[in-house]
Amino acid sequence: MTYDLTLKPRSGTLDEQAVVDYFNDREGWEFPDDEAPELVAYENTLTGVYFQVYYDAAESTFTFSLNFFRPSPFALEADVELLALVDEFDLAVEDPQEQGIEGDRYDSDQFMRGWKHGNAFAYRTALADIEATPRTYDGEALENIWRWNYELELTAGENGGHYLAPPIGFVEHEGVAHSIFAFEPGHNMLVPRTDLVAIGDTIMPWRLLEDALELTGSDKIDDPVDYWAVLGTIAGRKVAGLAKQPSLDVVQLTLADVHALADVEAAT
Repeated sequence: MTYDLTLKPRSGTLDEQAVVDYFNDREGWEFPDDEAPELVAYENTLTGVYFQVYYDAAESTFTFSLNFFRPSPFALEADVELLALVDEFDLAVEDPQEQGIEGDRYDSDQFMRGWKHGNAFAYRTALADIEATPRTYDGEALENIWRWNYELELTAGENGGHYLAPPIGFVEHEGVAHSIFAFEPGHNMLVPRTDLVAIGDTIMPWRLLEDALELTGSDKIDDPVDYWAVLGTIAGRKVAGLAKQPSLDVVQLTLADVHALADVEAAT
C-alpha cells in the first residue's frame, strides 16, 4: 500500500534535461536503473527514509509514491522533498487519497493528514495479517531522532564544527527496539542520550557511558534530543575500560523496522 500523488506543470511541459539535472544535483536522489530511466529513487542513509518518483517524459508528469506501514518520519521527510519539487517546477497536485490534499495546491498539513489516515488503515490491515509483533518505540522520540539525524550537519556546525555528530540508529535487544549510537574515543563528540551505545564491537547500556563521562544536567543541550559536547582528550581516558565490558547481543534494525507505539496500539 502506498500514498500516491500525481504532479504536473501548471503550464507548459517539463524540460527533460532540467528534470535530470534537478535530481542529479539534489542530495539523496538517483536514477538507480538504466533500464527504467523513469524511476527516480530517494534514500537518506542517515535517517533511513526512502521513497520514489516516476517521471513520465511523454506525459510531462511526476508520480510520487511512499509506502504505508511506516513511522511518521517517512512522511515528514517526504514533505520536505515534495515542497522543493513542487516549487522548482511549479507543479499542480492530484491527490486521490481520502482526507488528502484538497484542490491542486500542495499543502503540507493536508498531506500529513492524508498520510496519517491512510497509514492508520494500512496498520489495521497489516497487523491483521501478520503473526509477528512489530517492534515499537515512542512516536515522539522517533520523530526527534529523525530530526537529529536529518540535521546532523547543522548541529555539528552550531557546535563550532569540530565535534563529531553521530547518527542515531536502532537495534533489537531481547525482542525490544533500542536507540543506539557509536561512540568514538579520541574524537570530540556530541553525545546524544540513547538507550544503548557502541564502543568498538562492544554494545552496552548508555548509562555506563553517562557514568564514565560524568555527564551532568547542567551541561546538557536539548535540540531535538538531549546531548552533551565531550572533548576527545578527556573522554579517551574516562572510557578506556568500557570496551572491555561484556557486549549485549543485538540485531540491527532500520527505521522501517521500528513502528510508533501509538500507531500499533490504535490498530489492535
